[in-house]
Amino acid sequence: MTQDISPAVVKRQELKYFFKSTDKKIVNDSLQVTLLSDPNNGSDNGYKISSLYFDNLNNDDFNQKLDGIMHREKYRLRIYNDDFTHGKFEVKRKFNNFVQKVSLSVSGVDMDKIISGDYSPISHHKDFEYVAEKMNFMAYRPISIVNYYRRAYFLPYDNIRVTIDSNLSSSGFGTNLGRLDTLINTPIQKNGYEILEVKFENDFPYFLSTILEGMPIVRSSISKYALARLENNTEISGDEPLIPF
Repeated sequence: MTQDISPAVVKRQELKYFFKSTDKKIVNDSLQVTLLSDPNNGSDNGYKISSLYFDNLNNDDFNQKLDGIMHREKYRLRIYNDDFTHGKFEVKRKFNNFVQKVSLSVSGVDMDKIISGDYSPISHHKDFEYVAEKMNFMAYRPISIVNYYRRAYFLPYDNIRVTIDSNLSSSGFGTNLGRLDTLINTPIQKNGYEILEVKFENDFPYFLSTILEGMPIVRSSISKYALARLENNTEISGDEPLIPF
């Protein structure tokens, strides 16, 4: 049975950067002195995220990312710390630098249904009704799992959140999100780099821009989903796109 929980909607700007793993302590120390640590961080690397992405038979979502389409959306299931008893179905919409994420809490039973192509657990919610219809009509299916560890920082205004994502890996064609322990994961973290994401509402905070200017980071439009498709050869045939690192 679908949980009777209203979707959570977050809309904010999102900036992405990459930096060398050898500079992780510099980046982490700079964030620690000015931002609050997310209580879910746990270990030094933070908490584990596993996202199962869906795409249609034409790989439209993947191709739109590679083509730089500014208005697009993608669909995924997400669990934390390998716990498949509950998770989130998420729609992530991109409008230039603005990102809107709509999340719906789902049970393990619901996730099994969604993975098998039964989108009824989300179709009962008005914010996801059209998504379920689209995924059915366009034959969306599970396509790629991305695993990584996230250490997060925040401030209690303007929805400011800064995250360090490390140890990226993917299971190639394996899409059994409920049995991650049975999948063989391949690192997709290229050449010793890690990812910094900065999210905020309204204007870019001046103090935060000052902090970032002092970090050894480089701005880039990084997609973990695209990295997983390319590194694990689950992409369609064609010229290999230029990856920024």
